[in-house]
Amino acid sequence: MVVEQFHVDPVGEEETLLSLPEKWFNKLPGQRGDISFVDALEAWAKRSGTDGCGQKRRPRAKLSKKSTGYRLQRLATSLLREDKSKPPLCIFCLDDGADVDEACGKLQWSPDWPLFFAAHELCTLMVPEVLTIENPSSLGKQLFDTDIKQLNEAYARGRKLSDTSTSIRLLCLLLLTCSFVFILTGVILNSQSSSTLFTSMGNLKTNLGEVFEDISKFSENGKISLICFADNLVNDTLNEVTTNVQTMPKFLTDTFRELIGITIFDQVDVNKIQETITTSRQQCRSISKSIDDLQSSSPSRDCSAKLHALKTIIESLTDQLNNVEDIVSIRNIADTADKDLHRMISDKTKDVVGTVTNKVRSEYNGYRNKVEDDHTITDFLDKVKKGSGDALEQTYSSSVYTATKTLFAPLVSIPGIIALLFILIAATFITISCLGSRSSLSRYSSNFSGSFVMTGFYILIVFAFFVTILSSVEYLGGSFISTACKTLFQDPSLSRLPDFDKVELIPGDIDNVKISLGDVLTHCREDRTLYTATGLNSVLNSNYVLKKLELPSIKDGTAGLVDQAKQEMSKLQKQMKDHENQIKELRKHINDLTDELTPIVSLNECEATDQATTRKILDGVASLKTSILVIRDEVERISTALLSLLSLSPNVIDGKVDEITAKFTDLVEKPVRQGIDTGFNGLATDLLRCRGVYNVYQNLGSLVCEQIGAPYHGIWAATGLCGLCFLATAIIFLLLSHRSASSGAAKGRRR
Repeated sequence: MVVEQFHVDPVGEEETLLSLPEKWFNKLPGQRGDISFVDALEAWAKRSGTDGCGQKRRPRAKLSKKSTGYRLQRLATSLLREDKSKPPLCIFCLDDGADVDEACGKLQWSPDWPLFFAAHELCTLMVPEVLTIENPSSLGKQLFDTDIKQLNEAYARGRKLSDTSTSIRLLCLLLLTCSFVFILTGVILNSQSSSTLFTSMGNLKTNLGEVFEDISKFSENGKISLICFADNLVNDTLNEVTTNVQTMPKFLTDTFRELIGITIFDQVDVNKIQETITTSRQQCRSISKSIDDLQSSSPSRDCSAKLHALKTIIESLTDQLNNVEDIVSIRNIADTADKDLHRMISDKTKDVVGTVTNKVRSEYNGYRNKVEDDHTITDFLDKVKKGSGDALEQTYSSSVYTATKTLFAPLVSIPGIIALLFILIAATFITISCLGSRSSLSRYSSNFSGSFVMTGFYILIVFAFFVTILSSVEYLGGSFISTACKTLFQDPSLSRLPDFDKVELIPGDIDNVKISLGDVLTHCREDRTLYTATGLNSVLNSNYVLKKLELPSIKDGTAGLVDQAKQEMSKLQKQMKDHENQIKELRKHINDLTDELTPIVSLNECEATDQATTRKILDGVASLKTSILVIRDEVERISTALLSLLSLSPNVIDGKVDEITAKFTDLVEKPVRQGIDTGFNGLATDLLRCRGVYNVYQNLGSLVCEQIGAPYHGIWAATGLCGLCFLATAIIFLLLSHRSASSGAAKGRRR
């Protein structure tokens, strides 16, 4: 039995049987060609004594042609009924009430083939022509070989499918619901991502401007802090050098005075010597007068002899006192040399050190003004900012961008909305068809859904093809963004960032410096200084700066100073050499006179003549002897200083030159070098900490990867989801169309 509601496609002779229902009422060919199938059926029922469904026949009169015609008319009326929502009578059960007998099973009929018949399930199994295979009648043979057998096979296939038809509809409905949800999700995500993307694109100019502004502020603030630090450092260094310059002449003078022995002359008390000489002269005159007075008193011979000898010593001592005054003038020579040396050293050091400080200040001021007036970085950033802003403005105002912004989301949302409408309508048809096979709305939806689902299939295939291509193109862009983000911004080691092998740091001085952007950002992430992060500490150091300053040679300056000092020393030695013998003889005479005064002090022979005068002479000699001892000690000091000065050889002086030069150099170069070292130490530890550079790098990465990359990935993912769902929905529509193909073909044949 073919039941079209099971969507069984007829095969072979089934199509002929379905298209020619009159065959069942025409005369059958062969031996019994005078009867129809219905007549034969009645004859069988009469012989078997049962109705068509195996029920016990009620006693009935012999059927006449009228009753037969009545039955045929009733059957034809049932088959040609106007209300096709009601089932026809079973072709085997023509009695009243038999068509609803539950014992016969479910009544099956085909609403899409209204000219065909209905039959109970059991009736198809009770036809003797079907069961009697060994000796069938001509009707049974024909039915068994062609019609009933094939119809039974079709019915069996329809019966088998009938158990799963509702499940298939529900499964298709579930799949369509899933497609609806996924397509709706894709459309919403695509719209939101597109809106977010173009909002970010619209804010790109402002965001890039903020990035450039951050870099510019970091550059300007770093330059200002660097200039302030350098100002303080240079001023402190030069102040220290200036202080050293002020103390340097005295230091160098003292050093040279000590070297040539002038400091020894400082131990000689010239005033004391002069006072002692004056006192000694007065004592000599007093003693001489007392001797004259005593000699005038007619002393004894022994007394006169001692007085004469004493007077001779006093006169000789007076002469030696004059020589002592001459020797004291040697101290004046040393003082003059000391003053000349001090003046020479002072002038020379001021000249040399002044040149150095002026050179340092001049070089620094030149660099300072150059750095202060140099706006290369800010100008470059302004240029890039303006260029990017103009490019973005031009892009925003272009028709391509406007069209893209306008159509980007609708390219997916419009096909998505159409697909959603098709899914809703198809789901409605499936739901109606599941309400019941006896519903007229169910038959209408079944008739209409065939062409509708095929239309939806072709439209969805076109949408799937278009959206898939669009998603593929968008995916390529997303892959480029992902690769760029992973390479530039999302690598924790920062090892994929480029290296710059040939960076010309200072034209003509330092070139081919290798700077690794990854290393720079790694150091900046740890908030180190830009000087350390860029690796400039390996090429920029104090030696380079000292070389760049081209300071005048301190060693050359001190060499000239030492040469002049040597000349002064030679001059002083020559002057002192002239007094060498004189001071040696003076020392000898003073010592001799001192020795001679000792025995003469006893004047016992003269006391008888004039005791008071004799006592006065003795007291004067004792005082004179004390003064002479003082003079002798001072002369010894002068002699020692003189001999020390005269003993200096050129080799001894040359041995002191390096020491003096080193001390002199330290007073100038050491503060400068320390200042430079302090500057580089500040650059390495405190100045220009570059955490801000890393923050700018992170902000740029966030701008590219999060504000632009994330919504762009959402766009191609949502587009791809819609494309896959379009394809899946098209396949579901194709299956639905295949299920309804048989009914559509039958309608075409009926017309």
